[in-house]
Amino acid sequence: MTNVIVRRRALREIGRELRAAGARSARVPLDVIEDADGYTVIAVLPGVAPEAIEVQLSERELTIAGELRLPEPAEGARYRLRELAGGRFSRGLRLAFPIDADAVEARYAHGMLTLRLPKADAAKPRRIAVADEAAVIEQ
Repeated sequence: MTNVIVRRRALREIGRELRAAGARSARVPLDVIEDADGYTVIAVLPGVAPEAIEVQLSERELTIAGELRLPEPAEGARYRLRELAGGRFSRGLRLAFPIDADAVEARYAHGMLTLRLPKADAAKPRRIAVADEAAVIEQ
């Protein structure tokens, strides 16, 4: 029972924060995973229609924005509890390496947006061959 009460309090606090700050500043939870070839970004966007999601990449700046449209109650009905915050949202992220914008992939399923952001070739590690000067001098 205590866990339920704590969870309800936490949800109420989150709802108050979102309403106080406005939906525009609501945080989009992200995971960013980096490997040698690029980044995978996973954003949790439950209830957001795919056509309402905007993804922009400008140099090393990634922006995920959109709008969560919630249904309005029927005429004469009123809220007894309101914890959901709809409206516009935006989340920006600065990446450490340049991205190959032409190779970016985006998928959306079950409220999860997954972006694959390959690093630009110039940002990928390269192996540099070391010449043996003794061999060059002998020739």
